[in-house]
Amino acid sequence: MPAPSATSPSAGGDAGAGAGVRGARIVFRGWGWRYPERDAWAVSDVDLTVEPGERVAVVGSSGAGKSTLLRAVAGVLPDEPDATDDTAASVRGTLLVDEADPRAVRGRVGLVMQDPEAHTVMSRVGDDVAFGCENAGVPRDEIWDRVRTALDVVGLDLPLDRSTAQLSGGQRQRLALAGVLAMRPGALVLDEPCANLDPDGVAQVHDAVRALLDETGATLLVVEHRIGTWLDLVDRLVLLEPAGGVVADGPPAQVLADHGEALTAAGVWVPGAEPARGSARRRPARGRAGEMPGLSGGATAAFRPLGDGEPGDGAREMTSRGRAGEMPGLSGGATAAFRPLGEGELGDGAREMTSRGRAGEMPGLSGGATAAFRPLGEGELREGELREGEPGAAERGEAAAAVLLEARGLGTARAKQSVGNGIDLVLRAGQVLAVTGPNGVGKSTLGLTLAGLLAPAAGELGVTDTLAGGIGAAPHTWTSRELAARIGTVFQDPEHQFVARSVREEVEAGPRALDAPDAAERATALLDEFGLAHLADANPFTLSGGEQRRLAIASVIAARPPVVVLDEPTSGQDRATWQAVVGRLGALADAGTSVVAVTHDRDLVRALDADEVVLGPDGARTVGRDQGPSVATVPETGPTAGSRPGPPDRTDTDDGTDAADAADAADAADVADGTDRPNPALRPLPARATGIPGVQPVASLIGVLALGVCLVLSLDVVSAAVALALELALLPLLRLPVRTLLLRLAPVLVAVPLTAVSIALYGRPSGREWFDLGFAHVTDGSLTLALATALRVLAVGVPAIALFVRVDPTDLADGLAQVLRLPARFVLGALAAVRMMTLLVDDWRQLAMARRARGLADSGRLRRGATMAFALLVLALRRATTLAVAMESRGFGAPGRRTWARVARFAGPEWAMVAVLIGIGVVSIAVAVSVGTWRA
Repeated sequence: MPAPSATSPSAGGDAGAGAGVRGARIVFRGWGWRYPERDAWAVSDVDLTVEPGERVAVVGSSGAGKSTLLRAVAGVLPDEPDATDDTAASVRGTLLVDEADPRAVRGRVGLVMQDPEAHTVMSRVGDDVAFGCENAGVPRDEIWDRVRTALDVVGLDLPLDRSTAQLSGGQRQRLALAGVLAMRPGALVLDEPCANLDPDGVAQVHDAVRALLDETGATLLVVEHRIGTWLDLVDRLVLLEPAGGVVADGPPAQVLADHGEALTAAGVWVPGAEPARGSARRRPARGRAGEMPGLSGGATAAFRPLGDGEPGDGAREMTSRGRAGEMPGLSGGATAAFRPLGEGELGDGAREMTSRGRAGEMPGLSGGATAAFRPLGEGELREGELREGEPGAAERGEAAAAVLLEARGLGTARAKQSVGNGIDLVLRAGQVLAVTGPNGVGKSTLGLTLAGLLAPAAGELGVTDTLAGGIGAAPHTWTSRELAARIGTVFQDPEHQFVARSVREEVEAGPRALDAPDAAERATALLDEFGLAHLADANPFTLSGGEQRRLAIASVIAARPPVVVLDEPTSGQDRATWQAVVGRLGALADAGTSVVAVTHDRDLVRALDADEVVLGPDGARTVGRDQGPSVATVPETGPTAGSRPGPPDRTDTDDGTDAADAADAADAADVADGTDRPNPALRPLPARATGIPGVQPVASLIGVLALGVCLVLSLDVVSAAVALALELALLPLLRLPVRTLLLRLAPVLVAVPLTAVSIALYGRPSGREWFDLGFAHVTDGSLTLALATALRVLAVGVPAIALFVRVDPTDLADGLAQVLRLPARFVLGALAAVRMMTLLVDDWRQLAMARRARGLADSGRLRRGATMAFALLVLALRRATTLAVAMESRGFGAPGRRTWARVARFAGPEWAMVAVLIGIGVVSIAVAVSVGTWRA
């Protein structure tokens, strides 16, 4: 059956994406789960019933088991319980989805996780959306109707053959929602789906979820720290206690009113708990006329109450129920879930202290302290701060506004792909600079360039002698130790920069690389400050995502560099840990350290009162508060151009490793404007799009194997030479760039002479002997055999590589499963592994940059390579685990017959390809026989 044509309607007979869908009923009865080799239960004694079509938000502190709960509902928990093994996973109680075990109805629940990369299974947009439908056995002619309708619902107007590697984070998250919608699940479970997205991406995902729910009537379970995003969508708010049961369950307004303090203690961002501008800095916030210094209009130092009738971000307006003892007006001046602390009142976890007040602070507010953030007490010093009168204090004050780094006409690039040009900025001591903008416009690349880990692609990037100290003005030319002592970098993925076996050793690694004598003392202080002291002996790779990020920050600032560059420093943090991170960054800036934060977090920008470089698809601007505005532009050229490129003729996943920062301008614009557009670009995926037009790649595979068999039947020179000559004569028909072909053939071209020399020296002797060294000899026979072997390697290697240079792995997988009838699990597992290998190439580059940033790349190359290889292995295993969860959550491995969205035929063109390749082998044999050189 052919793939749908370009004129096919956007929906089939059952037009709506949600036609015939009924919401799933989810029931927990005393349910609990314990992971293998753990003493504590991840979650226990959960009693919760979600009726069909209900929309429920689940909140709780980090470690409360929220993600475990969602994965259990989706039937994708990684370990099987075994009651006879004390070290195995354990389960108790009952969990039912539509009165059945979740694993028995896999595909009935659609799971979307917080990491957009984790969802992406296939290499093309259309294939990725169709993946779940194929697993569910949906008929082929119905799959493409579902795919197009699902992409319409989530507002993703991209060609179906667009590479998924070219999508930004917001687009990937909407792609994941489209894949779930196409399956028509009865329940949608979302695990912090907006954690890594910019504000416009958050709005788009929110609107896509709303559209999906309105279309299908599915049940919703969503987990999110910033609950305000979802309050207008949910009917119930459920609060879990750590590793325990349900603390609160009811309408959102009622739970917020009755359990506001418990929500705050659990690290939930309740509406109204936004930080005041400059609240994480010791100096007064810059700017608003009439504000009391440090209090920002009546707020505490870290948080402000909402004004009368002012709704929180994303929250529905609600009437709060007053508490006994609250001052008149506070129920209107604060949300039901948050109010300022009273005199002498301490938040959960806050230590009693005498704080050093800011000028103008009101008595009774504890110097502006909140439950998780406090100013330093009298006589207490921040890291690197000098007391008045101490040597260097005056110099530090004089350098507070000193220029450290300056960019003029800066152009950035990654993997030879230009990302931005013409950026002008100045970084001063004690300044906080936030690099913001939508996903995919090059923020991370700019951060790595400023950090000296990527060379500028154009323009100038120089540091002043205040920072360089005479070692040169170009940071990318510094040695690893020189760089680590001056500029510290926290990577977007913390796992890339881990170099030690324990958390404590990880924090000590930076100071020890710089020969700091007090490395242990620094580590002890930072581990306590970031709430990691109880994990000091744990392996960094075993920590949660939020813990890993705090560890990465602590490890970098332990070296005390004058400049710190951080990529998404607050990602994965609840409110309490967020305050610890942001408070520390504010303390560093107050002590004179320059802080550059690549971020989507508007609260971080506000709390640190940061200057801001805003990158966008059609330009950039710098919002300066102290020095005034300065110009930073990204011209509309290269990948950030405003015009939308036409659909690609093919998909070459080999070039996708660094595409996150090199996404098209049109794609970034889609993220930025958040509007739904008609989607004329949604065209059916070609059924036979391969490296050779019209030929299924499995035909090339069969032909090359047959040619190889013909050539190994004899070891004469003539047959191999004839085959190679015929191949070289036909090679121009493939129209491959010579440089591309030579690059792909490089391993073969290296192996051929090595093989020939080995056989010439150690092959069977015969005929005239040229020389004999005892352990090696060269004769006429060994030379002939060496030449014949070298020609055979080339005769088999050239077509094997040339025919597969442009083959998409997905097309080959279709042929292997449909033509050769290989098991779908094997084929799709191998396909996913091939895609993951392209990601590991970029992981290796990141690991190398991270070791340079940590001061560990100047010596010990073999040891460093070994640790990088181990880190890469860990990353590969974690990616594989996450990918397996993503595949299973979309029905992979479920019982029943699997269908395929695209047809893989073996017809005339395929037979012709096989005939040509076998013909080359037959002709070569015939010529060798006719001239008498055939050696059977």
